[in-house]
Amino acid sequence: MKKNLQSARSWGLILPAEWTETLDIIANVKKIAQKYYLILHDSDYDIETGECKKPHYHVLFTYKSPYRLPTVVNHFSEFSDKLKDNSFERIINITGAKRYLVHIDNPEKHQYKPDQVETNDSQFKDIFIQKRSKDEVIDMITHSSQDIESEAERAFLEGFRPVFQTMTNTYQIGMYRLNLLRAFRAMHGRTK
Repeated sequence: MKKNLQSARSWGLILPAEWTETLDIIANVKKIAQKYYLILHDSDYDIETGECKKPHYHVLFTYKSPYRLPTVVNHFSEFSDKLKDNSFERIINITGAKRYLVHIDNPEKHQYKPDQVETNDSQFKDIFIQKRSKDEVIDMITHSSQDIESEAERAFLEGFRPVFQTMTNTYQIGMYRLNLLRAFRAMHGRTK
């Protein structure tokens, strides 16, 4: 299949920081995209030679629906002297592309901070949160309240671990645990 016939929702650009049009192109991205992500890479270096690379922007943008390359290029027609068909990269794995913005999976490269990425995606930083197992979440909730619980209360609550493991989110686990603790205290009083 020809490259320009393939459609995608997500596209990427690399823009030299020295271009006078770069900030205007970025403003255009912000205007047309449903979601955008951009970062200035000003500390990149060649891994083999150690030489610093010229500062450049990595720009990702996502449309509401897929577009073919000619349509994407047309959205940047006022910058046709700088941006050609081969300036745009069709993004297949948007999560991987977002992670690449800060080189999180490339420890040999300069590590940027997620806070350096400018985006209108309020959930962008979620991709950097380490996923926890259900037992780790239950343990975290358990340990956070140990100083206010007695041994008897902890033993009682631990008996409900299989029930906690069937629950879908942290809030649900925490609230159920709190209600169990209240019920225990209503039946047995506050134990030491």
